[in-house]
Amino acid sequence: MVTGCLENCTPAESQDLALVPALRADRAGFNILVGGKMGSGGFTIASSLDVFVTQEQAAVVAGELIKIFRDHGPRDARSKCRFAFLIEQWGLARLREKLSARLGPLERAGRDVRPDFHTSDHLGVMRQNRPGLMAVGIRIPVGRMDPAQMENSRGLLTNMEMARSV
Repeated sequence: MVTGCLENCTPAESQDLALVPALRADRAGFNILVGGKMGSGGFTIASSLDVFVTQEQAAVVAGELIKIFRDHGPRDARSKCRFAFLIEQWGLARLREKLSARLGPLERAGRDVRPDFHTSDHLGVMRQNRPGLMAVGIRIPVGRMDPAQMENSRGLLTNMEMARSV
C-alpha cells in the first residue's frame, strides 16, 4: 500500500507492506512499514523497517521486498503467508540486511509527516486548491446516493457551510 494521505485514512499499520509520507533532509518520500496484518492469529501492527525512499525509488524497493517475501516467506499454511510471520522468524534487522544486500546502502527513515491522531475521514466541507472550489465529504450509512437525492441535500450543505462560518 502506498499513501500520500496525511489523515491516515487508509490505516497503513494494518498492511503487509506500506509506504507512508515522510521527509528526510527536506526531501519528500516515504518511510517503509512492514508486517501488519488483521487476521491470521490476531492484529499485528506494522513496524518501521527504518528505511526512507524517494518517490523514484519506491517501486524498486517495494518490488525487492516482495521478492524477498516470495523467496523466503512462509508457505506451509495459507493463513501464515504474511510478512508478519517472516519478520517473526527473522526479525526486522535481518529483513533490512537482506534488502540492503540487494540494493546497496539504505537511508534511515525520515520524519513521518502523518499526524499522531486521526483528525478526519475527509468529512465535511473542505476548500480545494483552486480558489472558490469546495469538496464535500459525506457519510452514507447504507446504500448509495443518486443525483436526485444529492439535489435534495443542498439545504443541508448550505446549513453546514453557514455553521462553519459562524
